[in-house]
Amino acid sequence: MIFPRRDFIDVRDVSNVVILLLRKLKIKKINQTFNVASGKSKSLIKLYESFRKTKNFKMKKMSKKELIETSGNVLKLKKFLNWKPKYAFESSVKSIKTFAKY
Repeated sequence: MIFPRRDFIDVRDVSNVVILLLRKLKIKKINQTFNVASGKSKSLIKLYESFRKTKNFKMKKMSKKELIETSGNVLKLKKFLNWKPKYAFESSVKSIKTFAKY
């Protein structure tokens, strides 16, 4: 079975980027569009395995229309802000489990 890969980013990283962008774009008085992502895809099976041990999660079959892999291109964002995600995938999963009391 093929497991799709997706680009996951912690919501704390997203909110930090939005604040940084708003400040810098306001100072420069310009409008730009940026992809906010980690830039790295992770297997959905890895996410599934992280939660399966503690809850009764079930994997659904992949749709034939499903893309096998997606990830965001964050080169423009990294150049503009000299930014990279602060929170790793594993620490984000751990935070979710702690918050949701898994």
